[in-house]
Amino acid sequence: MNNDSKSPILDSMRLAQAVVEHANYRSRQTKVRLRVRRDGGDEHAQLKISIVRESAVPVPQTTPGAAQKWALRLNISATLTARDGRVIWQETNRNRNLVPAIPAADEAEFLQKLWHPWVYDELSYPLVQSMFYGETK
Repeated sequence: MNNDSKSPILDSMRLAQAVVEHANYRSRQTKVRLRVRRDGGDEHAQLKISIVRESAVPVPQTTPGAAQKWALRLNISATLTARDGRVIWQETNRNRNLVPAIPAADEAEFLQKLWHPWVYDELSYPLVQSMFYGETK
């Protein structure tokens, strides 16, 4: 997992671990088990995920006086490659948003709240769904 964005917000290793946990939760169905490895190793397949861009964005308020909410907008590229080099699954420059948006007074408070584990769960779940089951909304 790489975070290639100009000003990284997320911890790429925490996101990698969340992807592994979501994928392995479905291992009885998919017959696939993942693990985080930095050296590549001699694996059956390799999943590479790269955060291309990420930014904190304020969510337009629909109710006057409501607390300001923020979202995380990501652009991710990912490739699952078989040992023989065949691409099994890929998505390139896919935009993803953190949902639900998080109430925060300002961007600094929002960025601090992104360190909670549920944030990584919310981001990894749709990626794993897309990888195993196809396009997700």
